[in-house]
Amino acid sequence: MKGWLKQFSWALGGATLGVLFWISPLNPFPSSDSSSQTQNSRQNGPHQVITVQDLFKETRGATIRIEQRSSALSLEPDSIGTGFIISKEGLVLTAYHVIFQAAKLTALTPNHKRFPLKVVGFDSAADLALLKIDSSQTQPFLTLSSRPPKMGEYVMAIGNSRDQFLQPRSGQLLRQGVKSARADFPQNTFELDAPIGPGDSGGPIIDGDGHALGVVSYIRVDHTGTLINGYAVPISQNSDLIRELESGIQRDVPVIGFKVISDPLSDQERQARGVSGGDGVIVEEVTAGSPADLAGLRAGDLITQIDQEPIDQYNDLVSSVRSHKVGDSITVTLLRNAITLELKVVLQARAKVFARG
Repeated sequence: MKGWLKQFSWALGGATLGVLFWISPLNPFPSSDSSSQTQNSRQNGPHQVITVQDLFKETRGATIRIEQRSSALSLEPDSIGTGFIISKEGLVLTAYHVIFQAAKLTALTPNHKRFPLKVVGFDSAADLALLKIDSSQTQPFLTLSSRPPKMGEYVMAIGNSRDQFLQPRSGQLLRQGVKSARADFPQNTFELDAPIGPGDSGGPIIDGDGHALGVVSYIRVDHTGTLINGYAVPISQNSDLIRELESGIQRDVPVIGFKVISDPLSDQERQARGVSGGDGVIVEEVTAGSPADLAGLRAGDLITQIDQEPIDQYNDLVSSVRSHKVGDSITVTLLRNAITLELKVVLQARAKVFARG
């Protein structure tokens, strides 16, 4: 797991190879036990109960596999995620990290038809994106819920994990308003025990009435990589954010533009890198042309403060940066060869910094 964690930069946008999903090994374990359930109930009348398979047949037509390709000439997708249609005009909700840095996006429908996808709007911090299917055909769609999720209710996700094409995963809602232990993951999600996995990101969480309650965002695993629970961003008809996305807002998060060393270093390793002991975040690699590069940060620098506030670990750094806006100027205090330096850094949008690569 340590080797896997080293692949994360502080401006993480999700995996870019294979199936797309955010994975958090750092969240605290839930206090309540998880339980699985294979049946959703919907009281349409006396003695009427809807099963997962009934609900799946009813709603699958409004889901899509999202394929990301680096080139129009690519036969196979570089990565896949999930999305779902929310209007007859073909508006599609998904997780933003599914489409981050995408050169070409395609929708594959349950009847195996492909359509180009265009980005309408996104909010990076919320991990939500709104797309549009480029087709004149009227599309089947899911209605967004008019109510918040209820803890304990049974729900169904539809996604593309385990090399399965738009298949159901059912479970129970466990908690809401969950704060992720990673500052670069969406906050205020709800937790569920449905067996979702890589490839399900961006898929819908559907209640027993066939309405979409949330968008699958990330999972939590233990030290062996075994799934603990999944997390979804809540959505509803009354969401101001959904209306902003429909209006075309594209809200990115600010970044400095470098990778950090995830594992704590020994005193000898710090000495070899020319940094002193103590807390802080060590710069491993600076992105060319990024705010960090323009300000003069170097690999091996030990960042100890931002705007005079102490930085003890990666999460502190991300929280501090994300408390600002794109275009803001911050003061980064660092140690380089036992010398304290202060650098002014002007934050840029993550998509702009990564687009240079």
